[in-house]
Amino acid sequence: MLYLYWFSTGLLWLSTMLTNPETVQANYEQLVAAEQAFAQLALDRGMRTAFVENLDEQSVVFQNNRFLPGKATYQQLPDGPGKLTWRPAYAEISASGTLGFTTGPYEFRQRSMNDEPVSYGQFTSVWHKTAAGRWKALIDFGCTHARPTQPEQTLQRPPQFAHKVSTAIDTSAVGEELEQVDIAFGQTAHTQLA
Repeated sequence: MLYLYWFSTGLLWLSTMLTNPETVQANYEQLVAAEQAFAQLALDRGMRTAFVENLDEQSVVFQNNRFLPGKATYQQLPDGPGKLTWRPAYAEISASGTLGFTTGPYEFRQRSMNDEPVSYGQFTSVWHKTAAGRWKALIDFGCTHARPTQPEQTLQRPPQFAHKVSTAIDTSAVGEELEQVDIAFGQTAHTQLA
């Protein structure tokens, strides 16, 4: 009888460990996979389709020195022959496992992958996990630079991951605090530029 008790307890413990991981490693891997799938979709079906499918409804993108509504901006663009390739070289994830960012190099070719790149740069995407459990990009921006002279870096996964934290947050209080910080930043910027 004691054997059955310990066997049942062991199964319960194993079940809990499999359904409630202690770290955010699985979420990190999902985040990186979402960025890689996003880049592959751009090659397979075009930039417009890839961005429309991966940007959140509330997303913003940085283009022409200003932030624009992300999904709406890409929905209005024609799908051209250009090839944008990118890959994550670095990624971070929150302790909740629901917010993260990816960054890495990109290249743009005018017509096909056989062309030489005409533009090089670095992208950064901020992602969140939706209520449906899918990663969607909230912010996407990048900058251009000269052709890299250093060899490409591969994604280095962290040697260890944070313990998962799922504490409820009062978003109204956080929103008010963020608004106050934004106002103070605006006042400081105005004073410094005046």
